[in-house]
Amino acid sequence: MTAGSNMIFLQVTFILYDLVANVAIDSLARTGYVQLVVLVFQLILLALSLLIFFLSVFYTYPVQTGQLWTLCRKFRSYFVSLAIYSAISIVVIIISVNVRLDLTAEDDNWLSIWDKNAFMVFFVLQRWFAPFYYYSLLRASLRIRDPIFYSERLWNLTLSH
Repeated sequence: MTAGSNMIFLQVTFILYDLVANVAIDSLARTGYVQLVVLVFQLILLALSLLIFFLSVFYTYPVQTGQLWTLCRKFRSYFVSLAIYSAISIVVIIISVNVRLDLTAEDDNWLSIWDKNAFMVFFVLQRWFAPFYYYSLLRASLRIRDPIFYSERLWNLTLSH
């Protein structure tokens, strides 16, 4: 496997964990503390995803020649979607942990989280925005493998057009 293939594999793995955590959190984690661990790990994987993307960005020709901001503009949609998705996810996690930390699924108050309008709004926003984030992450991960970003001649040709 090449380094680019490894990056794609890791990003897809992170997306699959994020998807499973979003879809099955209530079924898999039956106590507040287990949910806390699952959700914090989800945030850690979001940060690792960004780190892996930046590591691949730092190997490109434009970054090595001091054109980091030019390259960041080309991947603006990924950075914006990551920021929005992370912010929404953090809000959902905070509300969820505040309500459920000391509870188990058998407690009467376990479902009281759905009485909070803020949770419902951010829960729906997170689930709605997740596919856009997944798409932008995969698109950016595939685009960064373009030979244009690794060749001086190809990079200069794209800048001149």
